[in-house]
Amino acid sequence: MPPKIAKAADKSLDRNHALLFKQVLQHYEQKEYKKGVKTADTILKKYPTHGETMAMKGLILTNMDKKEEGWECVRKGLRNDLKSHICWHVYGLLYRADRNYEESMKCYLNALKYDPDNLVVLRDLAVIQSQLRIYPGLIETRRNLMVRQPDIRGQHTAYAVAYHLDGDYTNALKILAEYDEKLLVKPKHNAEHSLTTLYYNTILAESGDYKKALLHLDLVEIQILDKLEVLERRARYNSKLGNSQVSAELYRQLLDINPDCHRYYAGLEVALGYRTDSSIKNEQTQQASETYSELQKLYPKASAPRRRPLDWLSGDDFQQAADKYLRHLLQKGVPSTFVDIKALYDSQSKADTIENLALSYLTEFKQTTVLDANGSSHENGQVAVPAEAPTSYLWTLYFLAQSYDHRRKLQQAIETIDKAIDHTPTLVELHLTKARILKHCGSPSLAAEQMNVARELDLQDRFINTKSTKYYLRADLNAEAMNTISLFVNSTLGGGSIGDLQEMQSINFIVEDGLSYLRQSLHGLALKRFESVKKAVDQWYEDEFDFHQYCFRKGTIDAYVESMRWEDSVYTHSVYKRAAAGAIRALLDLHRVPALKQGPLESSHLSDADKKKEKKRIQKVRARCSKDATKEADKKDGVDMHRKIDLDPVGDKLISTTTPLEDALVYLNPWLHDSPRDATALLLASEVYIEQGALEKAVEMLSQIPDQDTHFLIYNLHQRSESSDSPSSKVTEYITTQLDGQSCKDWNSQFLKQASTASDFLSGIKVAKALNVPVQDTILGWNLDMRHTTFAQVKELWALLKSTSTEEAELKRFEEKVKEVWTLAEL
Repeated sequence: MPPKIAKAADKSLDRNHALLFKQVLQHYEQKEYKKGVKTADTILKKYPTHGETMAMKGLILTNMDKKEEGWECVRKGLRNDLKSHICWHVYGLLYRADRNYEESMKCYLNALKYDPDNLVVLRDLAVIQSQLRIYPGLIETRRNLMVRQPDIRGQHTAYAVAYHLDGDYTNALKILAEYDEKLLVKPKHNAEHSLTTLYYNTILAESGDYKKALLHLDLVEIQILDKLEVLERRARYNSKLGNSQVSAELYRQLLDINPDCHRYYAGLEVALGYRTDSSIKNEQTQQASETYSELQKLYPKASAPRRRPLDWLSGDDFQQAADKYLRHLLQKGVPSTFVDIKALYDSQSKADTIENLALSYLTEFKQTTVLDANGSSHENGQVAVPAEAPTSYLWTLYFLAQSYDHRRKLQQAIETIDKAIDHTPTLVELHLTKARILKHCGSPSLAAEQMNVARELDLQDRFINTKSTKYYLRADLNAEAMNTISLFVNSTLGGGSIGDLQEMQSINFIVEDGLSYLRQSLHGLALKRFESVKKAVDQWYEDEFDFHQYCFRKGTIDAYVESMRWEDSVYTHSVYKRAAAGAIRALLDLHRVPALKQGPLESSHLSDADKKKEKKRIQKVRARCSKDATKEADKKDGVDMHRKIDLDPVGDKLISTTTPLEDALVYLNPWLHDSPRDATALLLASEVYIEQGALEKAVEMLSQIPDQDTHFLIYNLHQRSESSDSPSSKVTEYITTQLDGQSCKDWNSQFLKQASTASDFLSGIKVAKALNVPVQDTILGWNLDMRHTTFAQVKELWALLKSTSTEEAELKRFEEKVKEVWTLAEL
């Protein structure tokens, strides 16, 4: 529904045309745009300079995709009537639609100069100020709204929230209390009153006054509908106040309600004095174990009281507890057993104990037994003990394969999972795990093939379909990935499968697709996908507008405040960061190598026949993507199910940009705004600023990066500074400090000698390549620690070594070293 317009009687029109102007407003609000334009034209025939009618006509035209004409019409209307609040309001709406919120706010403020009591403009101003987090201005706007509508509870609550978000707890509490005092009868079963009362209690707790928060809960408990929330808060506040016995008793009550909630157990541990912020105190392990023994008897079917002691027990106590817990899960056939206890593998001794236990179970469960009709086993014709379920042996194999994989005993992992598959070849989880092991072995193509085998065992399972799609993308098999994911999307609408995925904001698929294209040097398609991710996250930010008024009408204030705080870091979402990093790297490539705009560069290692094959493959990829994205919508029951067709399906317009570095900042700035100390963002910002020649800004970014490899960027900064006519003293001082008076060659040689991680070697070899210095006798000393190295880093390192003057013998030795760890490595 379009935004409402601030209405007012227009004295410059005669009575009939004033009625027509009201009709224009109604047509706009009801989305009858053609009628609205026609009515506006009728007014303008007699009053051609009537500003408000021209402004409304312009607003309607912008909603009819006639943006330029609409803007011109609104500007003309405003020039004809600069003192009209309607003209200024409409002008603000256009800026808001263009996401220029600062200008929109200025327009609303101008509108209020000429009609300070207009509720519609005040509400729109409050929404913009909330979105921009301008809390001092928001406080004043919310106060104006409350004064003009004193009987509406939502206005009082919104005013209090403005103070709360600004950090002024005292005034927030005062406003809520003043309205509450006006209520002659406190409602006992009213959801809005219940939520607002809880919100008052939230502010008390956030202010740090837990004593008052606890007393307040006692006073208002009868008015709150969510009794579980009251109990949780009471337990938490008592714990904060040091009332250990009361807090412990309350947490026990909560455990009676939900004995599998780990949060309640953690609260109980704190209340009993067993736990610090992160772990159980060493001197309290015995008492904690006794408490959990009691809890295990109280809640025999709950897994949490059996799992939690494994975190702090050690030695024989750990072995006995782990034996009971692990045996029970494997005999029960719980597929997520390894996921449950994987965190214990951070301890080498615990990992060894668990693995040995699983091996002992394997021997125990492997004994051949045949079940009779009564479930007893027979060996050599003799009746034996009740038989172990055959599935126990299967799930133990499955568990062991995952354990070996996690500890990177990859050959044992493959052998074990193959035994499990031979035992039960139709179990999806086994094939899925084998695919994961093959991925860790360094073969994304074999992993994708195996994951597809798992998918074909259950074609109706969306999860395994998504997994198969992801593995295809990691193997750069984009066509197979699209065909697979298309089984669960609606490709009959305009734009094909990719159009539906973008509309559903399936950003995990889209970012993986983009990264795959970037690996293939198809920068246009990669940027197209990254742009889709950014649009999705931008839409999340835009969607917040809807809640600045809705939540106060419904009374869901705690949820609103929580969502506001989440939105404050929306551009730090992990998928956005991956997409932004990919887009920035792609744009940096286009800046450094403009020839990439014509497509991937030909590799000197390929034969002429292979070059032709690669060219044809790229043409097929572009044709497939173009055909899918520009697919016309099917017709259903005579109705054209149309979706807007993408006019740049393969990103040709995006890669033809003349300002790649400025485009990179479009992705980078929101990320840095929401997370100014993110190391990856700072590294990328440094790189962009160096390419722009903004060396002081680059130094500012580099100086903030903690414990990150900035070696290659410092070299780039040095080269830029050397070529600069007048380098600043700040930049020169930073470079001098980093190089410690050495030449670049000696500095890099020393760095490579001390290198211990993949990222160190990557940076060092990049500098060596730039200096045209051969890399020798360095890589052989590198111990490939898989817990700190990704296979992507190894592949990048391999490509760099091949592109430098590294000796063939050393390349061979490095390849052998890689395959000692990644046994099926596809370099």
